[in-house]
Amino acid sequence: MNIDIYETDLKKIQRKINQITKKCHITKEDKQKYSNILKQSIPKARSRKKWPHFSYQNLKCQCGCEKMEMNRDFMENLEYLRNAFNRPLVIISGYRCLRYDTKISKPKEKKIHTTGCAVDIKISGKDAYDLLFLAMGVDFTGIGIKQKGAMDKRYIHLDNLSKEDYPRPQIWSY
Repeated sequence: MNIDIYETDLKKIQRKINQITKKCHITKEDKQKYSNILKQSIPKARSRKKWPHFSYQNLKCQCGCEKMEMNRDFMENLEYLRNAFNRPLVIISGYRCLRYDTKISKPKEKKIHTTGCAVDIKISGKDAYDLLFLAMGVDFTGIGIKQKGAMDKRYIHLDNLSKEDYPRPQIWSY
């Protein structure tokens, strides 16, 4: 592993965590806990060429067309997040073909899942809080949170699309 890259990642993570904790009321203990978790995950994520925690079945379009065109950089970030979280991530929506996305999305929504740079993860409760905080320390530009309603309908959306092409807040709730 290239030590310079590792040190750069550590500094980047620490800066991001400092930005986040200034906006949130996070205790010093929680800040240190999440910082340590992310630091420990860098070697695990960089040592793999594929994404061992995510299968084609998890990520393919759900319409039956069998397409799965996930973006490599996005998947590396997702694998990195999974290593930091150290628990399974249940993908409820990964790649979507344009036809399927048009069918299930609202008319004016941008087609984010068709880019291969987005997933929805079924999660709730404390796990959702932990995942949210860790995701803010990774290069995700969009984090959508749905934590209302039935437990089996709660999820967190993650993407890493450009703010120029997809202008919106970095974090939002449904």
